[in-house]
Amino acid sequence: MAFESCLLCHSTVFKPRVSVTNSVYEHLRSTNTLPENIISDIPALLSSVQKDLDDYESEIHRFQIRIADIQNRREMLRIHAENLQSLQSPIRRLPNELLTRVFGYLCIENDLTEGCPSAVTLGSVCLRWRQLTIECPELWSNMVIYLYEEDDFDEVVHGRLTCLVNLYLDRSKSHLLGLTFIGGPWCPDGDDGSDNPILQVAQQSFRWKHVSFDADKFSPGNYPIWDSLDLPVLDTLYLTSSYDVHDCSLEMLKNTPILRAFHASGCIVSGIET
Repeated sequence: MAFESCLLCHSTVFKPRVSVTNSVYEHLRSTNTLPENIISDIPALLSSVQKDLDDYESEIHRFQIRIADIQNRREMLRIHAENLQSLQSPIRRLPNELLTRVFGYLCIENDLTEGCPSAVTLGSVCLRWRQLTIECPELWSNMVIYLYEEDDFDEVVHGRLTCLVNLYLDRSKSHLLGLTFIGGPWCPDGDDGSDNPILQVAQQSFRWKHVSFDADKFSPGNYPIWDSLDLPVLDTLYLTSSYDVHDCSLEMLKNTPILRAFHASGCIVSGIET
């Protein structure tokens, strides 16, 4: 393969063996018979043409690699420019105390069934935010937990919920909890409760401060585990049922010495319809 310099970019490109001329077209349009010497040269010309085609293919591949490299360098430079601009972002100049307060508004409710709950999302932005969220237990102290009925049980969803509940209970440390339970009463039983998020939350009942139940047919009888809970700091309790329920004997209230607010909707409690 011979090489020559490109007249446009002065880079080295291969020099083709065959020059494309109009003579072939002239012979094709001519009514005269081709001379024997031209006919005898055609196989060699075709061989050279094929070699040139192969070389052109190699050149195209070489330039494609070069173009891809240039595009990659351009993308890296664009990302570098974005990172430089991010360093000027006003939020980076906020003190940790103020930034944590902003985080608190975002984590008033942590829906554990979402793709990525608020506290987890914040901790995934950068190292600084991760450290702030981990060091701030109140960001992990509010949880919205869906109680799936047996017909809706999904092992993958259940496993993910279990992991998230463990994470939130661990990172909330000793901070008081705000819990919202939504959905049906059924939850699979684990041998030791390690894979049962409801049992895990119940074991931390001494930290429950604000609790809300929202179910189609709420009845404490559907949650026998609640009857034996120790609720020394429970401050507010909300019960909401979409359908009237008449068997709300709230044994769980016997262990709530400082309960300040109790609201029931769609239930009859102690003979009083609310």
